[in-house]
Amino acid sequence: MAEFEATLRKVGDSVGILVPHQVIVRLKARPGERVRVVIPEKVDWTRIWGKFNSKLSTEELLRRARTGRD
Repeated sequence: MAEFEATLRKVGDSVGILVPHQVIVRLKARPGERVRVVIPEKVDWTRIWGKFNSKLSTEELLRRARTGRD
């Protein structure tokens, strides 16, 4: 299984995604093969958890979470 983020692109009257080369290699996929794509619904997490206000950047919050330091 592979998970990645992609930007939707206009292709004629449709919308498509590009699968990164690294993912294709890892899955040993070939053009014409069928793949299953799961597109999760967008979730408004603020309605569930509320808003989180912090003066710290996301990177700093992640660094502290990983190291356990304040």
